Amino acid sequence: MKFKILTLLIFIFNSNLVAQFKDSTNKIFLKKMITPVALAATGSFFIQKEFKEKQKNIYEKKFKEFHSDIDDYIQYAPSIAFLIASVNKKEGRNDRLIKGFLATTATNGSTWVLKRVFKIERPDKSDLLSFPSGHVTNVFTGAAILNKEFGGSKNPIVGILSYSAASATAILRMVNNKHWLSDVMAGAAIGIGGTEVTYFLYPKVKKLFNSKNQDRVFMPYYDGKSSGFVSNFTF
Repeated sequence: MKFKILTLLIFIFNSNLVAQFKDSTNKIFLKKMITPVALAATGSFFIQKEFKEKQKNIYEKKFKEFHSDIDDYIQYAPSIAFLIASVNKKEGRNDRLIKGFLATTATNGSTWVLKRVFKIERPDKSDLLSFPSGHVTNVFTGAAILNKEFGGSKNPIVGILSYSAASATAILRMVNNKHWLSDVMAGAAIGIGGTEVTYFLYPKVKKLFNSKNQDRVFMPYYDGKSSGFVSNFTF
């Protein structure tokens, strides 16, 4: 029942997204959100039992003897590359690191909550925290941040390498029998979509915050009996 509601919400959001795309002044943002919404919508169809049975059969036939821990490490590769590149590039460093922190916190926090709401059993039956994939959320968030800051059309190799690491992580999570296809698609959607939302909202929130506090005063006082600070700072 929970997944039926999720599928319906994704469909409504996707329909609303298309409608807004024609009239909104934020067309670039809406266009970028098509990919994560499509991933989430498509992934919701693979939640059904018959698809999981097919994945289980493929695993039993081809990957039952396979095991690798590399996905536990490469999930951090894009984020580490982002931090190293940020240290070496001083221009805009503070805003860049803040956006990266906010995006990572938002996406991983959302995944943490969803895992405990849906309580889906992993393919290997180790626990009920299968949906969505935390590894995939993490690596796609890092890839999205790295590509936005240091990739794009100016340096496409960054995007190719970062999303290759992300895709490899997603595949390994399945062949290691830790996640269903629906889990990794949801993780990718959250990682990319959450990053896009963070980058879209950050300048607006920053501008609002600065406009409210551009004339703030912060100064010490002493009235003969007590001392402290006085400020007109407000949120």
